[in-house]
Amino acid sequence: MVFMAKMMTSLARVMGLLVAQPAATVTTVLYYSDLLPRSVDFDRFVRHELFVESENFFLHFLVNFLKCFW
Repeated sequence: MVFMAKMMTSLARVMGLLVAQPAATVTTVLYYSDLLPRSVDFDRFVRHELFVESENFFLHFLVNFLKCFW
């Protein structure tokens, strides 16, 4: 039950980020899943604090899912 509560909180946080800053959130997910080329142009959109934050479980899950299956 605790896991579901943490996952829902994390999902709500990611959805809020997608609404508030869609380009930065999508670019960060693609950057950390190695689907975005390493470029200075894209690097300015990447928000490293989103991924370093350990409480954002859904973002980590999404990045690892894309790394494995894309």
